Amino acid sequence: MVRTLGLLGLAMSVGVARAADLPSVEDGYRLLAAGQAEEASTAFGLHTGRYPGDPVGWAGLTWSRLEEGRLGEAIDAAEAWVGLVPQDEQAQKALLVVLAADPERRFDAIAANRTWLADHPDDEDAVLRLANLGMVEGDIREPEAVISTYLDAYPDAVEPRLLRGRIRGWRGRGIAARRDLAIVVALAPKHAEAHAARSLVETSLGREGAAARWVRRAEDLDPSDELTTQALAESGDATSPGQVTTWTVVTESSGIDRWTLAGNTFARPGPSTLVEVRPEAAWFRGIDDEVFRCGLEVRLVQELPFDFDLEGSVRAQWVPEEPVVMRGLAELAWMPGGLLRTSIGVRRRSMVDDPVVEGTALPPLVGSAGLDIEGIREGIHLDEAFLRASGAPLRGSYAYLEATLGRVADGNRRRSVSAGAGYDLLALVPEIERHALYARYEIFWVTFDEDVPDYWSPPGATSHAPGVEWHLTSWGSYRLVGLAAPVLQPGGPTGHMVGGSATLWLARRVQIGLGIRHQGNRYYQISGIDLRLDARM
Repeated sequence: MVRTLGLLGLAMSVGVARAADLPSVEDGYRLLAAGQAEEASTAFGLHTGRYPGDPVGWAGLTWSRLEEGRLGEAIDAAEAWVGLVPQDEQAQKALLVVLAADPERRFDAIAANRTWLADHPDDEDAVLRLANLGMVEGDIREPEAVISTYLDAYPDAVEPRLLRGRIRGWRGRGIAARRDLAIVVALAPKHAEAHAARSLVETSLGREGAAARWVRRAEDLDPSDELTTQALAESGDATSPGQVTTWTVVTESSGIDRWTLAGNTFARPGPSTLVEVRPEAAWFRGIDDEVFRCGLEVRLVQELPFDFDLEGSVRAQWVPEEPVVMRGLAELAWMPGGLLRTSIGVRRRSMVDDPVVEGTALPPLVGSAGLDIEGIREGIHLDEAFLRASGAPLRGSYAYLEATLGRVADGNRRRSVSAGAGYDLLALVPEIERHALYARYEIFWVTFDEDVPDYWSPPGATSHAPGVEWHLTSWGSYRLVGLAAPVLQPGGPTGHMVGGSATLWLARRVQIGLGIRHQGNRYYQISGIDLRLDARM
């Protein structure tokens, strides 16, 4: 109520009680300061009705209507106030505040704040207000630019730097976000929101152990802070279990149908340790045979210093009347600031789970990897070493690469390279934020020493897939994705890939998703449906 008390002093200084039988403006401000906005509005309304030329009465009516939530009337009062004293900066600021509060006038508020900042570049409140308005409208480019301009002149401004750190975290600029938030913590060591924001950035980078440590500091400083509560919900705190259940239906026209039901449960025995359990049941049906397979995977991820992660997993697979088959993975990954993730590792996996990295250019072999029912029953496996790298080299872009070198259980050697990149063409249009339109290109190459009839094992095959991918995102509500690409194979038939997905957030930690796709050429077709429910406790 600082603004209310300040205006109360103004009212007292100018002596606005014009007659003993009329409501006193001073009384109106006292009522407003006491939280009685409706009574204050009545007093101010009567006063401005009798004295329409008194700016202090319109000031009081502006704030009381705003407190009541009568936003349209608050804007009318503020405009009347500015009309009486057009050069009064206090009145102009009030109009900016009430415009920003009304969702129906948000674009007017953005325009008015832009005009105001052009003449008052040192107004921190206006900088924060314009930035927040832009983000509500789905724009995070202009807010970052506005704040950066302000910070060039006032580098020690805590709140603008905190907001820029959060924006950079949302944009996936982990190193820059960490730098901003570290400065905020240095300037204000007891700022709970700064610690909570750092936790959210670490969560977005997949560093949930670091996220848990930062959110605990925020909780110690202010457990009731809204951002701290959000960070606690999203950080995967050390004592918080979680559950994710995925239903997947994939149908191939090559003679093998596949239905899969899978889920996982994770827990954190320590702030830097994740243990995940993944049960799975799959049913494969051929023309005249079928097989049921179930599996259980235990995965451990340990966060190490300097942004390193060590991951290991063991997977047991069982087919009726066959012995239990063991699979596994060991991987060391490095992800400095979230800009680039590189990893190297070894794994043993079933051929039926090929390919591991599923991109547009990959051949449509997700359901059976070219195996027949007997091959699936035998659990033909592949031992391989791999090298991965992925990241965002430019704003609005992505790129990835995976190279593998392996040996099938029968001794056949396999080598492959998967690579792709994309750029959001709409990143060139700052006014468009919720939409993204990626021009993308992917390539997949694989070769085996021998072409054997038991599984898909070409002596050399390459697929190219130029295409487009469209995204529409409403922050925290839904996401829609559409994809279309031709799949080109030198010396082979031209194929295609089309698909789409929809994700809906039912609550902060509950979402459902649906994905469909169709891929193939004149020799091979595959269609898939993915249903997903993600709910964390």
